[in-house]
Amino acid sequence: MRATAWSFVIAFLVWNLPGQLVLADGPSRGTPKTIVGEVIAIDCYIREGGKSQAYRACAEQSLKKGLPVGILESGTGLIYLAAIYHRELAGQHGEFEPANAVLLPLLDSQIRVAGLAATQGTTHMIAIEHLEPVRQETPPSNTKYVCPMHPEVVQDQPGSCPKCGMMLKRGPRNSR
Repeated sequence: MRATAWSFVIAFLVWNLPGQLVLADGPSRGTPKTIVGEVIAIDCYIREGGKSQAYRACAEQSLKKGLPVGILESGTGLIYLAAIYHRELAGQHGEFEPANAVLLPLLDSQIRVAGLAATQGTTHMIAIEHLEPVRQETPPSNTKYVCPMHPEVVQDQPGSCPKCGMMLKRGPRNSR
């Protein structure tokens, strides 16, 4: 879908979704919201059934072509169609634009976004006003990961036990 068609879709969704927020030209639809989640290529995520090797091969090309980018919200699993919102252009053509160029470098990264969110049925959208990468918590270097069933299995990073497949649990450094 070309950028102009994308803009039309975004404008249609925002103006036809429930919620109230007063913008420069009067009441508009949308509710202020902050979400944390992973940047995804929506078409590839749906077509490939989630994050897989096939998804990864598809995602970057998809976003470069201008296909919809979204945010997979942590905790809820909701997918938000993402757009960039320009408050200074509120009520004018061009107040929304595709978020592809901004979010492409953050593909598969965790981000926190704030903006106007709206929902129609099962379709969710967020018009982003602010975004920031979520810093991944790095465990202390003295952390080891141990199998609850096989304490002799100790690794430096999270994963699963090669003997039973259980997820390794964080344990003290003195674990083997």
